[in-house]
Amino acid sequence: MTTLTEWDYSTLAAFYDHRAEYAAAAIDGAIAAMHLSRGDVMADVGAGTGKLARPMAERGLVVHAVEPNDEMRSHGIRNTEGLSVSWRAGTGERTGLPDRCVRAVTFGSSFNVVEQKATLRECRRIVEPRGWFCCMWNHRDLDDPLQARIEAVIREAIPGYHYGSRREDPTAVLAESELFEDIHPFAASFAAVMTRDAVMDAWRSHGTLARQAGPAFDEILDAISATLTASEVRVPYTTRGWHARFSR
Repeated sequence: MTTLTEWDYSTLAAFYDHRAEYAAAAIDGAIAAMHLSRGDVMADVGAGTGKLARPMAERGLVVHAVEPNDEMRSHGIRNTEGLSVSWRAGTGERTGLPDRCVRAVTFGSSFNVVEQKATLRECRRIVEPRGWFCCMWNHRDLDDPLQARIEAVIREAIPGYHYGSRREDPTAVLAESELFEDIHPFAASFAAVMTRDAVMDAWRSHGTLARQAGPAFDEILDAISATLTASEVRVPYTTRGWHARFSR
């Protein structure tokens, strides 16, 4: 049986690599919008297993990957071997990075698991003057027939199931901080073709579901598995994100 304490991803880390990548168009668009060039230094906070740090480094950026969980970080180190990514233990609220050391700071599916006001203050500390903030998530298309069936399975087991802030627009939080002069959303849709086993491993990494399911997590996974009748599954996603420039 899988159990998960609040925000502890240790038991899920082994499955994280089977999650879909972020849309290449979303990453490229964010890099262009933030005026980042090869060799620029950035921080990826809550870097997990390197799902965002790796493609950023592959595009020539130098990445400080900050991840509090030992298991996630160990997978990330392996996944970014040979790339310009350095890893450290730290949190959004306390990255451990020096003042004004990066041009941009990113959060790939992690800005929803931090204390956001404190994290934004920390970002302001480590980012160069008029540097950048960016957060993004992959959202499954819940209107897709298969994804709608999976949602029905989840909500039958957990009637009050909710995604929390990972599906909420963070614009108000960013604006209320009074740290930014520009806040812009971006999005790019794509479809990931995954093996049935990879889809289930991705669900096994789903911290939001694991927390709310508790001891019923494995039973819900079995019910999701029963909806997958093909050996390959097309999963439609949209990478949704926001980038914002610090005002000073």
